[in-house]
Amino acid sequence: MSSSAPVATVFVDFKQAFDELWWDGCIGKLLWLGIPKAYVVWIDAWLKDRKGFIEMQGNCSSYFPISRGGPQRSSSKI
Repeated sequence: MSSSAPVATVFVDFKQAFDELWWDGCIGKLLWLGIPKAYVVWIDAWLKDRKGFIEMQGNCSSYFPISRGGPQRSSSKI
């Protein structure tokens, strides 16, 4: 910025941006946009191979694979 070179900034609303994210499409688009491969690899690892469970009234379900969306956590108690 001190050399007055153009700077690109991306703002993302992480609250809802990844609710129905198609991971492979996102990774492909990031590569197509020229995002450095090291960043794309990090984002890919952040999105994939995640598991979740549901807790209701102190009872927890078994872990299940999460195949869509982005990492998020709910703090609501039922």
